Order: sequence, then C-alpha cells, then structure tokens
Amino acid sequence: MVTLQYPSSDVQDVLHLYETLTGKRLVMDNNVQGKVNIFITKPVPREEAIKIIEMNLSLNGYSLVPADENIVEVVGVGKNPRVAAVPIVSNEADIPPGDQTVSFLFKLSYADPQELAQVLTQYMSGPGSAGAILALPKSGSLLVTQNAGVIRRLARIVSQLDVAPAEVVSEFVKLERADAQKVVDMLKDIFEKGNQPGQPSLPNAVRPIRPPIVGQPQPGQVAVETEPGGMTVLSEDTLVVGKIKISADVRTNRIHVITRPSNMPFIRQLIAQFDENVEFAKPVTRPLRYVSAADMLPVITQALTEPGANQQGGTQTSTTPNLPAQQQAQQQRANGISNTAS
Repeated sequence: MVTLQYPSSDVQDVLHLYETLTGKRLVMDNNVQGKVNIFITKPVPREEAIKIIEMNLSLNGYSLVPADENIVEVVGVGKNPRVAAVPIVSNEADIPPGDQTVSFLFKLSYADPQELAQVLTQYMSGPGSAGAILALPKSGSLLVTQNAGVIRRLARIVSQLDVAPAEVVSEFVKLERADAQKVVDMLKDIFEKGNQPGQPSLPNAVRPIRPPIVGQPQPGQVAVETEPGGMTVLSEDTLVVGKIKISADVRTNRIHVITRPSNMPFIRQLIAQFDENVEFAKPVTRPLRYVSAADMLPVITQALTEPGANQQGGTQTSTTPNLPAQQQAQQQRANGISNTAS
C-alpha cells in the first residue's frame, strides 16, 4: 500500500516516487519543474498509485514517453512530446496501459483525414492539444500523439465517424402531361428556398443529424418514411435529408433524381402533383338577338387579348394608332366579315 499525500509539492518529488514504484529510470528535460497536487486520504495499492501519478502528471501537462523497457523520458509543460522518442502504434491492442504518451496511427476507410482532424482538434481543444493531430491525406490516415488514455477514447470516436457514406439512389420519374424542364425548374425553386441570400453558409459544412421521431407528423411538416420503418419529421427549412440532384431528360420527358432513399417518396409525390390532369372548362354558347356574331367576335377577342400580344385564331385584327376610334371599329368589323366569308 502506498500513501499519496503531496499537497502543492514539487513535481520532482512525485517523479522520484514514481521512479521508485515502477522501477524505471526517468530522463527529464530542463522544463520539468513546478508544483503538483496529489492528496489521497487512504493508502492505495501500488498499481493504483502508479496510475494516479500518471493521470495527475498528464492533467498538468507533463508527458511520460516510454523510450525503452526500463527508461521513461519526461517532457515538461508546453513542450511537444515528439521531441522525445515517442513510440508509434497502429493497433489498439498495442496501446500501453496507463497514461504514457504514444503516437497512434489511425487508418481510415471512408472519412476524410483533414476533416476528421479538424473535428478531433476541436474535441481536444485545450493546453497541449496544438499539433497533436497530423492529417495524412495521401495514405488516408491520422497520426495522433497523446497519452494512452486519450488515445483509447479517440479510437472509439474514430470508429463511429469512419463509416460508409449515406446510400443514394438514382431514379427516372416519367411525366405524362407536364413538361420535364418546367417541373425541374419548379422543384429547384422549392428546394433552394431554404438557402436565401443573407443566411450564412459555411463551405463543406456538415448538416446536423436529426434523430428519427416515431409518431404522427406535426401540422405544417412533411413525414417521410425511412428504411427501418420509422418516420423522420422534416420541417419547412429542411425538405429533404442530405443533398439532392435533379435534371430534366427533355427527349423522353422524364426527371432524373439522385438523392437518399428516404427522400424518394416525397419527391415522387411532389412530381405527381405537378403532373396532375387539369380539366378544361366546358364551352358556353350564348345566342345573340340584335348584333351579328361576326361583328361581336373581334370586339371580344380584342377585350380578352393582353396589351401588346399578337392575336391568333379565326380572326385577325389590326388597328392603327393614328386612326380615330370609329374608323378602327369599322376596320375591325370589315376584317371579321372578310374572315367569315373566307
């Protein structure tokens, strides 16, 4: 049993106790100086005392680097532990016990090394974390230099982040009535509404993952059924999960959609609504009692025609701005009679 009562003690005294408990020789640099605080009220076993000392030194910024079986290098506060002979391991089983400093090589299968290095750097933000992670894009790996306890926690985080990308599907949706290019323009306008100018957007930003909510969708929200059978509730700001690419195949009047499988039911429903059948109004016949139909048709056509639009159909009228209104009416009547006669 070991008594650990070193309140505000010199770090050299604690290191001498560590050397006695482990039986190893310590090689220290000139920056190994300062005060540490270790105070355990009851005696603890030898193995636990060694672990407590290693944890306390790591928390205070000191690095214990195993150089040989019986030699440990001690690097002071604010100094990069890579100046010592830090061992490099790539298998979790080879991580030494305790909190000694090692360099671990994470071999990635899917994640981008530079993006993952930024995430881990933010997670480890604090004293001693600067320069602790090196991204190796060509080999698709990360080199992390930290104490063994932190390496074990980072290994669990990397295993959760280094996963296969989201599954996407490619599908053609056939249109029966609507024009494919016009429908694609309307769909792009709908999906790009959320990214208005004035809203800050970061390049390569990671979309926050929303957990699936099982139950009925709330009013004003669209429910899209996911693969496991749950319901993912989407708001008006997030109509689709992830990204979506749509294009028009003008030759076959189809729409090509590339997106995640959970988005396809909503996309198919939206395209089907744009491609709905439109019923035409029934024609109405009105008998005239006092004027001729040939005289009324040009007047009605002119009243319904938008200003500046060319009139087409069974009647063609032309007006001259310089003629009086009475002469223009006579000219229109004459044009209508000639068209009827022909």
